[in-house]
Amino acid sequence: MLIGQNTEYYVPKFNDMKAHNTKSSWNWCAFLFTPYWMIYRKMYGYGGAILGGMFLLLLIGGLFLSLVSLAAYIVFGILGNYIYMQTLEKKALQMNMLTGGYKTEYANKKGGTNTTATVLTIIGYAILTTIIQFA
Repeated sequence: MLIGQNTEYYVPKFNDMKAHNTKSSWNWCAFLFTPYWMIYRKMYGYGGAILGGMFLLLLIGGLFLSLVSLAAYIVFGILGNYIYMQTLEKKALQMNMLTGGYKTEYANKKGGTNTTATVLTIIGYAILTTIIQFA
């Protein structure tokens, strides 16, 4: 209910991580689109923090910082499913304290995906970085 899109992908991944007591599980979307994937999956705090870090690296620049950025993307590719699972488990605990229709309302608001926020974030970040590069 909280996962929304791609339940058939995430549930087996989560079950496998729990069965093997591991935090690692490769996620291509988390690797390729880290902050946007997090925002899409309604992990706004993580996504915003990563975008802020990316923006800071953009301002500082340099090859070393590009390598740091690549390393961070690899880490999130490996740990993205775990972070998402932990986030969902916290939301599920909060949701289970509710009763009746409030559970459904909470699941709709806090679970699933948010395409609009993702698209707006991509556009906003692209505009911001373009302005900075030409300023």
